[in-house]
Amino acid sequence: MDKEEIALKEKLTAFYESTGTLAWNMMTGGNVHFGYWDALHKDIGLAEATTRLTQLMIDKTDISAGQTFCDIGCGVGIPAITLAKEKNCRVNGITIVESQKKAADENARLHGTEAFTRFFAANALKMPFEDNSHDGAWFFESIFHMGHEAVLKETCRILKPSATLLIADVVDLGAMTQKEKQIALEINNSACVTKDQYPDLLKRTGFELMESMDITREVLGCFESKIVEAVNTHKEALSQIADDDFLNNFLFLVREVKRTSGYLIVKAKKINA
Repeated sequence: MDKEEIALKEKLTAFYESTGTLAWNMMTGGNVHFGYWDALHKDIGLAEATTRLTQLMIDKTDISAGQTFCDIGCGVGIPAITLAKEKNCRVNGITIVESQKKAADENARLHGTEAFTRFFAANALKMPFEDNSHDGAWFFESIFHMGHEAVLKETCRILKPSATLLIADVVDLGAMTQKEKQIALEINNSACVTKDQYPDLLKRTGFELMESMDITREVLGCFESKIVEAVNTHKEALSQIADDDFLNNFLFLVREVKRTSGYLIVKAKKINA
């Protein structure tokens, strides 16, 4: 592991072991991602909305029983475990954070999917898999940590010809200043692309765009109010790990994400060589 990789691992470990991530886990039950509030489900809370976004990803995933799927940036493994149970497929999950890998292993044990889900502490730019070894893959709010072009090329390597790739991504609306972009890069190695960059980005890395679904309104439209609601619901538990100043800063970051970001689900197919 070179110095750059060690620095990346340390940065993302600090971020995903931070009080903010712990608070997020507490409020969502382990789904380390945003929620989905469509017209029929405006009244649901944050935890249920994160589960609904996981289900939306699963519904869009082309994977069959017995096939092998890769969750690139799997976190503590809850979406991967849910996918394996629903689709009766094998799932390999990748995270660079050792504590997340351990938590994912424990979650697999608790959910009884140890025979179908395997989790690896590894760099997504150097995945420990053979060429053409996976029938499908997704990035579920993780690709912006990795450098889009480099990790898409590596993903193309491990996917079988014509395999499909699903990406849930926070995209740049052009509202962030250069200073704000630099801060995001320093804190958690986040660098977002715009919606319009995706077609060429996919083409350069061995994929063909199949579908681009902008769900910014459904994900971020009521995001701030739902976070406030969740904080109030879990206030007693949150008070054990965070003070009021921390929670106020947390809500400020939520507002900034809503101001500067869109949300996209992209579906692509590996182009046959």
